[in-house]
Amino acid sequence: MTPEVVLLIAEDDDGHAELILRNLRRAGIANKVLRFPDGQEVLDFFLAKADGPHYEKDASYLLLLDIRMPRVDGIEVLRRLKKDSTFASIPVTMITTTDDPR
Repeated sequence: MTPEVVLLIAEDDDGHAELILRNLRRAGIANKVLRFPDGQEVLDFFLAKADGPHYEKDASYLLLLDIRMPRVDGIEVLRRLKKDSTFASIPVTMITTTDDPR
């Protein structure tokens, strides 16, 4: 039996995180969700460097990763995860918001 995919949301803005979660639920997705307010906390999750939940090698994950975050930005998180063979196969979707019309 394939384990349920755990959704990891790395988003520093509470309103944006809530919007993402609300739309996932509206689409019928009821998977477990873990939220991280900055890139360092995402890395700590994968590297088991802090209290709280940690990466489990037998679990399946999908990371929704904000590009612009405090401490460690999403591009750097992506670079570090993809460089590590343990995490390289985890699917990542980059997300961002901006008020800039360009």
